[in-house]
Amino acid sequence: MSLNDPYLWLEDLSDKKVLEWAYEQDRIAREYVRASSERLYGRLLKLYEEPLPYAFRVTRAGYIYMVRGRDYRLRIRYRDGEERDIVSSESLGPDAIITWYAARDEGDVVAYYHSSGGRDVGFLDVIDVDSGELIDRIEGSVHGIVFLGRDRFYYSRFYRSGKCPDGVSAPCDRVFLRSSGKEEMVFGAGIPTSNFILVKSSSDMGSALITISYGWHRSRIYFGDLLRPESWVEIYGGDFVSHPIDRVGDCVLVATYDRGGMGRIVCVSGNRVEEIVGEGDEHLSSAAILDNVILAVYTDKDYCYSKIHYYSVKGDLLGRYIPETPSTINLYMDRGFEGEILVEMTSYVQRYRVLRIGRDLSVGVIAESRRLEDIDIDHGWARSHDGARIHYFIVGKRGSKPSRIVLYGYGGFGISLTPNYYLWSIPLIEDGAILVVANLRGGSELGEKWHREGMREKKINVFMDFIAVAEDLRRRFGDIKIAIHGRSNGGLLVASAITMRPDLFDAAVIGYPVIDLLRFDKLYIGRAWVPEYGDPEDPRDRRYLEEYSPYHKVKPGAGYPPVFIYTGLNDDRVHPAHAFKFHARLREYGYESYLRVERSSGHIGSSPEILAREAADYLGFIYTALGLHTRSG
Repeated sequence: MSLNDPYLWLEDLSDKKVLEWAYEQDRIAREYVRASSERLYGRLLKLYEEPLPYAFRVTRAGYIYMVRGRDYRLRIRYRDGEERDIVSSESLGPDAIITWYAARDEGDVVAYYHSSGGRDVGFLDVIDVDSGELIDRIEGSVHGIVFLGRDRFYYSRFYRSGKCPDGVSAPCDRVFLRSSGKEEMVFGAGIPTSNFILVKSSSDMGSALITISYGWHRSRIYFGDLLRPESWVEIYGGDFVSHPIDRVGDCVLVATYDRGGMGRIVCVSGNRVEEIVGEGDEHLSSAAILDNVILAVYTDKDYCYSKIHYYSVKGDLLGRYIPETPSTINLYMDRGFEGEILVEMTSYVQRYRVLRIGRDLSVGVIAESRRLEDIDIDHGWARSHDGARIHYFIVGKRGSKPSRIVLYGYGGFGISLTPNYYLWSIPLIEDGAILVVANLRGGSELGEKWHREGMREKKINVFMDFIAVAEDLRRRFGDIKIAIHGRSNGGLLVASAITMRPDLFDAAVIGYPVIDLLRFDKLYIGRAWVPEYGDPEDPRDRRYLEEYSPYHKVKPGAGYPPVFIYTGLNDDRVHPAHAFKFHARLREYGYESYLRVERSSGHIGSSPEILAREAADYLGFIYTALGLHTRSG
């Protein structure tokens, strides 16, 4: 295989010729889908502008949460029922988005992170909730806020390039103590490249619980006095994933995946490790503490939906909560406050449902969206190349014949594709197509072992799982058309699938992808993904990366299906050159490929108008490829 790279020049976004080339490819792509895109845009805009409340946090003042719709807002619902905005993205500038926030327990001060045009790099603003007064502002890539006072807090800074203050090469995290606008680094010196640091406090605000993660498959836990960083010492960890839940008495409760990878909960106290909740045959996806009750969220081993088990801190099973509709359960906060915790759910038929769980384990609904009543959800199981059983969801309008299918997947970084309300899929389903979502290795639907079976030299399993699902669909439903779709790491999946088995697919849509596996570590923060993919600079890793890197697998005469690739110039996480170079190589060999380049979008999204227009364009391509008819919005 020749590793000559004639399109290396497309990595330089400061080169006017590169931008001119990209704009011309974009013009061609948009013109090709214009007719069907225009019919879809109105419907999609309504979907993307529909308000979505999420990231609920209980405080003494009331519930603080975010809303995404026509813009991005941070809101508060006071204890007396009054609601109001704390801040809106409209006040932060054009194309601004708010991505996350942290709040004091008192609910009087919040810190929120915002950026422009979907970039990862932005600003952290700390403001007074009542007056809106700006208390502090930090520029850069920051996360993990722990408030110690109104203008005093810890935060982690992510260094994307260059070196950390202690000389370690980026990417790397370091923890700072910020007070009245001044700061000092207090933790992380000497921690190697590609390790990430997250600090949180115990419920009583007495202890610091720190997770140091190498990639997405190994972590260590540190513990100490919240106010004394010099006391933070390692108490648990190894070549496995673990997360601190909270401190209860003299115990640090830890969710650990040290045995079969499904997860158990242990008490770490000094040199003693005592099992509280044992490992079962279902994946412990998250856990939280509410007073003296552990909420453990598990993923069903057969049908890949979420459910909650309640345990005492001694490990006694107190009860279960199983959603009426197969759903994904998210815990934005991993601890309750003043006797309540808020739990968020989503599914294929309901975008959001927010539950309040009280200390008596009573469950009430505080917010929910409309339900889609005419949707059927079915399941399938395929056998991969090595016999692994691969589950997939089948979602369609009641009575629809499975003749046109959009197969979606991800398969990496331990991210599970449990039920979700994919906005882009709604028009497809309404117009008679079938959405199939595959639970591939590389995710964590079946535990950490499932994740590791799709990492590094075993990454080929992910692609083979995806291919097995496509083959099973063709056996099951006969004469069908299949378009495949994936984004980010899912873009790598789709690009790999078409280079391995082009005969299986009728069209491919690839969004914001990682595709050049021999140079990803040299583009933006790609070095951070070495633990997941492998190191192109290591000869052993490079050998298997060469075997599946899609960019290097493109060859003439292979009969690849039509491809639509979309990316954004503001994507400062996954370099647009991955998309540029793959498209250029496909076009070099005469394949039908279209490249859409958004000027105001990054890896984390953009405004609803831009998101709707982008979705309308790649859906327009799918409609054309599958022969679907669309109604106007």
